[in-house]
Amino acid sequence: MIEKTVDGVTYLEFSLFKDISWIKHCFSTRIGGVSEGVYESLNFVFRPGEEKNVPENYRRLCEAVGLTYSALTFSDQKHGTNIRHITRHDKGKGFYLDKDYGNIDGIITDEAGIAMTTFHADCTPIYLMDTENRAIGLVHSGWRGTADRIVENAMKEMAKEFGTKPKNILAAIGPCVGYECFQVDYPVYEEFMGKFDYAIKYSMEEPGVRDKYLIDLKGINKQMLMDMGVLEKNIEVSTECTKCDDRLFFSHRRSGFERGSMVAMMEII
Repeated sequence: MIEKTVDGVTYLEFSLFKDISWIKHCFSTRIGGVSEGVYESLNFVFRPGEEKNVPENYRRLCEAVGLTYSALTFSDQKHGTNIRHITRHDKGKGFYLDKDYGNIDGIITDEAGIAMTTFHADCTPIYLMDTENRAIGLVHSGWRGTADRIVENAMKEMAKEFGTKPKNILAAIGPCVGYECFQVDYPVYEEFMGKFDYAIKYSMEEPGVRDKYLIDLKGINKQMLMDMGVLEKNIEVSTECTKCDDRLFFSHRRSGFERGSMVAMMEII
């Protein structure tokens, strides 16, 4: 990923997308906003005391990246697998308009001028771009969403709505909790073993810790994309770990609920 700072706002972009002229995208960091305390400084979660800070943080990020502030449109994340086709009629929902949808962890569109947004503080952000049909998708995939194959659902919905073919997809897997930091108990490990034939390749017992396991969420999501026909050369996987890097990222595993949130954003221009 490429780290950029514009007018004091630091954000990340994918090298894979740098030559695509018809989209803007980013993954935010915690640098460059106005929030204070545990939310310092570029926080995007509305919490008590953050009602004025969060809109200003969005304004700063949108200006830095070139996204449309007035077109911010949010997911409604519940760690599920539902995907919503966002249209111009949804523009602004979740930000300055009430959402009339819920339980949506993936959003897709082929319309310009909609700044799609998902929220992250360890869960995996996945960006999908159909280069043939000019359609995009954003997926929030925590361990539950990964186990339940939300990225496959997103690909299927893009195929249904836009005619997307895997060979035309560019996919990027953004910063999340890394392999060595994603410790789980046996029931979670067992669930992954039961759902993926290749799960053993992306998991292991944590060295020196009894009955604790490590799972590579990025690796499993990449394998799912390839199994659906996305070419490996068309998938970029970030190396950043949100738990390890407290300079750039908020992390639920590191700080619990006393922390802010990053955003994944993508817009057709």
